[in-house]
Amino acid sequence: MILLKLLKRRTSLEGAASELAEVEFKTPSGDYDLSPSAYEIDDTLSVIARTLAEHGANASLDPPGCRSGGGVDLNGALPRPPEPLAESGYFSFIREAHREVHLRDHAELMAVLEVVVGQPARGRWVPKADVRAHVCAKLSAGDQEWNHFCREAPKGGKWRRWAVS
Repeated sequence: MILLKLLKRRTSLEGAASELAEVEFKTPSGDYDLSPSAYEIDDTLSVIARTLAEHGANASLDPPGCRSGGGVDLNGALPRPPEPLAESGYFSFIREAHREVHLRDHAELMAVLEVVVGQPARGRWVPKADVRAHVCAKLSAGDQEWNHFCREAPKGGKWRRWAVS
């Protein structure tokens, strides 16, 4: 099992901890997110692709537009275990896997980031095509959650068109 914190940019792990904090943990208000969410999942490409798809759809994001997506494994880098995050949403898999990390302050965040930066083995990346294939397979199989999402969610139709195009 890994504890996957989704990242906006693949290059985030290549710089200094301070750069990772600025790009991935800074909020629009200028503070740092000391309660980031992550997903406790199996360490396989298919499960990571599923996590990316269902996270993005559930968060009302557009379908992936970049070549790949992924994140960083936080296992062994945290000062304490993450807690399950109670939430609603369209997909039971991410509701069950979603966790929240609780960091006390900026110094604790930086200590975690110092462990993961410059560690390419902690990165987990899947091609956009794998994310699309996951959604397409679910829709083709008549998956109830994906069909409900595509019918009811504001961006559901966009995800359906993206997956079958």
